[in-house]
Amino acid sequence: MEAWKEKQIAEAGTPVTDELVIALRQQITDLATTLDALTSHRRDTSVRLLCGRGNRSEAVMLPLAEYQKVKFEEAVSITYLGIEVRDHAPLHLRAAGLEFGFDDLPSAVFLEPELMHRTEDQEIRLIHQNMLRSAVLRLCRSTHRLPQRFRAFASLSDDSQVSSDWMQMIELPIWREGITTDDLHRWMRGLE
Repeated sequence: MEAWKEKQIAEAGTPVTDELVIALRQQITDLATTLDALTSHRRDTSVRLLCGRGNRSEAVMLPLAEYQKVKFEEAVSITYLGIEVRDHAPLHLRAAGLEFGFDDLPSAVFLEPELMHRTEDQEIRLIHQNMLRSAVLRLCRSTHRLPQRFRAFASLSDDSQVSSDWMQMIELPIWREGITTDDLHRWMRGLE
C-alpha cells in the first residue's frame, strides 16, 4: 500500500515551486488586466441623440436639446435624427436604433438607421425625418397607443446594451413646430 501511495504522489504532476507560483500569479494578473480593459470600454460607451439638417452625403448635427433651440429658415434641407455611439472599441456595434416606451406595453424598437460616419471609436447613424414619421405612425396604428417616451440605444458585441436617457415623445423632431402633448393625443384618437 505504501509503495502504491508513493507511486501516486510521484505521478501527481509538476511540483509546486516558488517560481511556478510567481508565474501563475503573473498570468492571473495579466488576465485580470485584460478583462478590466475590455469591460471598462463598455462602461465608457455613450449613446446620445443628435438632430440636424443636410443631405445623404453631409449633414450638420447637434445634440437634440441644442437643435431644439436653433431657428432654421423654412425647409432648406432635410431633417435627420442621429444616433451617436462613442467609445465602444474594441467592442463592435451590432445594432443601433430607437426604443419607444409605453406605460402598459413592452417597448418597441426601430433598428438600423443609415450609417453616416464611422471611426474606430464613434459611429453616427441617421434616420430621415419622413422615415421616422412613417415608423411612428405604423407603431401607433398597430398598438393603438401613442408611445410616452423614446431613447437611442446601441447593442454591442458582448451582448450589452447602452442607452441614452428617455425623452418625451413631444421632443421627437418629426412634429410640426408648436405642437403640444394634447395635440398628439387628439391626433392619436383620430387614428383609432
